[in-house]
Formats: sequence, structure tokens, C-alpha cells
Amino acid sequence: DFLEGTSINENELPKNQLQALAISSLALATDARPASATHTDGQYFGSPTEQTALAFAEKLGFNQTKLLSEWRQLDALAFGANWKYRASLRAHSHQASHVLFVNGAPDILLDASSYALNEHGEVKPLTSVERQKLHRKISEHAASGDRLLAVAVNRHFARNDITHRDIENLTFFGVLVIKDPPRPEVAEAIRQTLSAGIKVKLVTGDHAVTARAIARAVGLPATADTVCSGSELAEMNDEDVAATLKTA
Repeated sequence: DFLEGTSINENELPKNQLQALAISSLALATDARPASATHTDGQYFGSPTEQTALAFAEKLGFNQTKLLSEWRQLDALAFGANWKYRASLRAHSHQASHVLFVNGAPDILLDASSYALNEHGEVKPLTSVERQKLHRKISEHAASGDRLLAVAVNRHFARNDITHRDIENLTFFGVLVIKDPPRPEVAEAIRQTLSAGIKVKLVTGDHAVTARAIARAVGLPATADTVCSGSELAEMNDEDVAATLKTA
């Protein structure tokens, strides 16, 4: 799902080279790999979100094995709960400069971006108005319970190594929206568990708004006061954590 409503689904090809670069990022800045060398069985190794992202890219014709052979990795930053993104610095024989691919939490990557694609697929400075518009759009998807994976890129990276300080001045390419509703039997299992007097806590790496929507969908009471983000939790001492667990 791209800026100004432009979107790509699994049945259509990207509309320009920049969108193609965004799809390539899903196959390059990832630990997911096909389960078979032929890529024909639709099975992948890796985290569920990265598996889905890679499957989406390959359905569009972006073969990961081919991309990995074309884009040599120079350095990488593994995904971490404290920073919520994965980065891969790569070189291509047809590219004059290196490209830094970053996939991760949409709000984090949007804040780290200075540019974005407009409705014509052109890179433009990311104004405060457009930034707010994108934040609202991200929140809307999260409130629907969608899992979200953003793609941002630096197309002109000079060095051969990267640190977390380099995750800035990116170009925000868009967000992969993954529809993954809870299984029908989960709500009944939660109801029975609560009826038995057992407390249930939901721990997830998803956006806080997504977590709240999923919790409500399966019958867990969830409000803004009962959802705690990872950054908020990291700033708490043991007493604060214990108090939060009583009310979450």
C-alpha cells in the first residue's frame, strides 16, 4: 500500500522501478528463505511476517535466489525488539552507489524518512502534512488488526558498512498490509479460559493499535489504558511492570 492510495496486490506487477525496488527489499532485507530450492511449494522458513513478505514478492516474480545473486550484501543489521527493523546494505553491478534496504515497523521507518513516493511514483521531500497523513493511514490499518511491514530505502549510500545511526534520511516506499485475522476457535478458547478464572496476557511484536484490535477480536478487554508498548515497558522498573501486569 503506497502513498496517495497507490497500491500493489499479488495479481499485478509494480508500476515503476522504485516500486520494484520496494518489492525487492522484501526479498533482500530478510532472514526468510524458501523451503525448497525450486521455490515451487510455497513454503518458507523465517518469522511469519517475513515469510509472508517474501511469498508476496515471489508471487510478483521477484525470485529471491536471483536477487541475492545480483545484490551482494556488504553489511547488515539484524532485527531487534529495541529498534524494530532489519537493514541490509547491498551492492549491484549496475548501480553506481550502494543501496540500503530497511524493512520494519511503519511508525519507526516513517520517522526515520525524509522522502517518500508520491502518487506518480516520484521521490519527493516528506512534508509534515504528508507525514501526518501517512501516520493516520498506518493507524487505520493497525486498528483493523492488520499486520504491517514498512519498506524504506537509501538509494545513494557511500560506505561499505552500516550502524544504527545510518537509519535516517530514508525514502519511505510504502507498507505491506497483511490480513491475518485470528482463527475462529481462538475466541471460544479465550472465553473458556477467562471463565475458569485464568488471566490471559497478550504479548506481541505488533503495533500497539493492532494488538488492541486483535485482543478485542478474541474477547480480551483492551483499551488504550490496558495496552503497553515495548518502549513504555523498557522504561519501567520492576514495581511499575508488576503494577502494569495487574491492569493490562
